[in-house]
Amino acid sequence: MNNFPNVQYLTLPNGIRVITQEMPYLQSATIGIQVTNGARNESAGLEGAAHFVEHLLFKATPSRSSQEISTRLDALGANANAVTDQEDVTYYATCLGADIPEVFDILADMYQNATLPPDEVEMERKVVIEEIKMTGDNPSRFLSHQFIDGFWAGSPLGHPVLGTFDTVGSVTRDQLAAFKAKHYISGNTIISVVGNVRHQEIVSLTERLMGDMSSAASIKQAAMHDGWEPSLAIGRHHERDMAQIQFYIGYRGVGAVDPDRHAQALLCQILGGSMGSRLFQEVRELRGLAYSVGSQEILNYDEGILAIACGTSPDKAQDAADLCHQILLDMATTPVSDERLADAKRLAVSRVLRCLDHPERQIFRLAYSYELYGKPRTVEEQVQSYIKPDAEALMRIARRILGYGPPRLESIGKTMKLVVPSQQH
Repeated sequence: MNNFPNVQYLTLPNGIRVITQEMPYLQSATIGIQVTNGARNESAGLEGAAHFVEHLLFKATPSRSSQEISTRLDALGANANAVTDQEDVTYYATCLGADIPEVFDILADMYQNATLPPDEVEMERKVVIEEIKMTGDNPSRFLSHQFIDGFWAGSPLGHPVLGTFDTVGSVTRDQLAAFKAKHYISGNTIISVVGNVRHQEIVSLTERLMGDMSSAASIKQAAMHDGWEPSLAIGRHHERDMAQIQFYIGYRGVGAVDPDRHAQALLCQILGGSMGSRLFQEVRELRGLAYSVGSQEILNYDEGILAIACGTSPDKAQDAADLCHQILLDMATTPVSDERLADAKRLAVSRVLRCLDHPERQIFRLAYSYELYGKPRTVEEQVQSYIKPDAEALMRIARRILGYGPPRLESIGKTMKLVVPSQQH
């Protein structure tokens, strides 16, 4: 496996990390500027600050108005956006490789020099509140947010990324500016660029555009509180007039740097990651209990969730929940066949390789591995991580996950109380 594009990286003297993957056969490139502190690092009462600041960075700098930022990015044909998560915030744009220097100039100006004008703070406060309302009006998104926030309740990971009506409504411009000044520092910054670019050109651009950021060591992710445990063995229902019951069953999993992380990914894939998965085949195809059913990982560097999501009729919901749980119980005691494991590995490797066709996805993968491991993982390393686990490793991680205790059950729909599935067969 020596025909993959090389990953090159370095750390500038002021602590900014730069990572590139040159793909000269592409027309486009994607650039990302990531600050490695997100909602997890908000203080009490400031929940939603990281996301609020993300919105405000597009509003104005000393040399560019909000309209000038957006119209120039449009004129360059750049698809620009940003995303806030528990552990990081990323500003990114995809454009032709030749236009990366100017797009980088705009993003770097926003990142370092956003002025957070008071009138824009008040206008964007209304926008963020509307975003919270929109999420609440969508049952699937609402349930997902409630499930994650509830699972991590009482810990830094339990901070709602969007914030709440109270926190977004009351946070001041000075508090937002102080949050940005504290976290948007050189040691927390990763520049990732993938596509039709040259590594040394990106390094030179970073030195010119961001080399004057004062040196500051990275801020570690907020630690979980001593004695904290996830909210398991709890069933919470949100009443809403709907034809279906939608539910999440969530198990404590392992974090992104855990040695069992890739075994967990393969377990999740076989459990409910595709049409050939056990959940899809047994819950939907064989029994007709649901249209939508599947599993997913929710990963943070030190903690993780293995979650099963399903939507079904109220009269079938308990049977569906019990069956979903039973399928995972079975995977803890019955080894996966060699053929099924090989298929899961092939799909996992395929997803790694397909990211190379999508620079926008690849910048997130590279920056995340740089953040986690202190250096970006090569394609070969990623592929080998999925090839290595055997059937025993999958049973072992399933037993480990189930050993943390009964799952959390979160549901939405008409009045109905689902029972958390038992740990027993």
